[in-house]
Amino acid sequence: MPDLAQITVDDWSNLIAATRHQIRACGGHEACALISNRIRRHQTFSDYKNPDKPTMMPIDVLAELMRESGDVRVVRTLARMVGHEVVALPKLPANFADLQIAMGRTSKEVGEVFTRIGESLADGTFDKGERRATTDEINEAIGALVALRQVVEAG
Repeated sequence: MPDLAQITVDDWSNLIAATRHQIRACGGHEACALISNRIRRHQTFSDYKNPDKPTMMPIDVLAELMRESGDVRVVRTLARMVGHEVVALPKLPANFADLQIAMGRTSKEVGEVFTRIGESLADGTFDKGERRATTDEINEAIGALVALRQVVEAG
């Protein structure tokens, strides 16, 4: 690991793991070299996922790979390092401009989060499968909130 004063060992490990996943999501380091407009040497992509090499992928190259794969794990890891989260923007239907419809959908999704948690805790446990299902419900609620924000911003 490089000697970087502001990045912890855990942060570095998480970034490397996310980078490895990104490269796999694109089909491997040789495929990444074909996707990138700037970096053509596949060994460079191999270096980016090596924890002993103090090199991170340039942001423009990462953007190309993210666009190709749809995977945002590296950006999500960076965001979490500084106390933020990455949320996908929902794809709204063309006629989804009614504020009341957006409010209703948001209310429904948030209610489903609390219902899922209540059902999960009914037996006194909150196991891994229940946490995963609850996280899925939370992600749907976040999407509904983002959609509501888009409708509000659109006026």
